[in-house]
Amino acid sequence: MRKLREMNKYIIMLFFACILNIQVWSQMQRLYYIDDFTTLDSARYEITYEVEKVPDTTKPNDKLTDVQKLLIGKEISKTYSYM
Repeated sequence: MRKLREMNKYIIMLFFACILNIQVWSQMQRLYYIDDFTTLDSARYEITYEVEKVPDTTKPNDKLTDVQKLLIGKEISKTYSYM
């Protein structure tokens, strides 16, 4: 009975070790299409704004909400609008 418990313990440890190895291996694999793209600049700062706009001043209660994102890099800055 004691040998059976020890064997079950080793089987469970082996199972978890295999799962851990599979997870590490899958995270280390590079996608084949990654090399096709070149990095222009890496974003150092990411700023997100929520902006409310009034498109028609005769109707001030009709507001549009927009989320804008500003990415500031070492040489390049970009802004995006999600409206």
